Amino acid sequence: MSNDEKESAYADIGPQFMGSYAERHFYYDVDANLAKRYNENYKKMQRFAMRALIIALITGVLSIWLYSLGGIWFILLGAITTLISIATIVLAILVFKRLGSPTALLKRGVLNAGIISQIDSDGIGILVLAETTRAEEVHWGLCSIKIKELPSVHEKKIGEKVPVTCVFSSDSGFNYNNAVTPSLIAWGTSSRDVIQKAIDQIDKVEWEALSQSIDRYDFKPEYSEPEQLKQLTLKEIVELKLYNA
Repeated sequence: MSNDEKESAYADIGPQFMGSYAERHFYYDVDANLAKRYNENYKKMQRFAMRALIIALITGVLSIWLYSLGGIWFILLGAITTLISIATIVLAILVFKRLGSPTALLKRGVLNAGIISQIDSDGIGILVLAETTRAEEVHWGLCSIKIKELPSVHEKKIGEKVPVTCVFSSDSGFNYNNAVTPSLIAWGTSSRDVIQKAIDQIDKVEWEALSQSIDRYDFKPEYSEPEQLKQLTLKEIVELKLYNA
């Protein structure tokens, strides 16, 4: 690894994001071109925002047509479609604002362990272990995600270590994070040395717990959704030796 890479790839307290700081954030030089090519979270949100804009356009045209017909019922329907159009435009704007750039999520979040747990014709399944603690009580969770294309810096094999950076969120009433969005460190670098540096910054206990979890838990990897985050029980946390990790 070059001296420049040593200085630019390291783990430390992360930047502020949504009012909090990541205790273990991985800093590295994110390649914007690679992120644009591989970042599937960005692509997914981008498609969602574009669909919202298309719906807004269609409902907007429909409302104009309904108003042109005249009559109380057509005007009422026109008002409803206008509200739908405005709502979807606002939603699209919020999504684009949250989306930022393909590199945004790679420069935020918590460094966590991920491992290839499934390979099939639909893509590559990755199991992610993440601490979901928000208050004093310790919480850990497993999240399964599925990606279509694995960057060439990784070997396409079961058990391959895939470090990720995770952004968390929580619904009201929860004292732990109940949703997570993992992004592969490899979406922003083609350097195996940088990937290895990220791997080394994660505690060995976490990697061992994740390796054990491949056979222990069987749930189909999908694109990251709240229901794909399995909160571990206190007994499971202790058995996986994560309590003091």
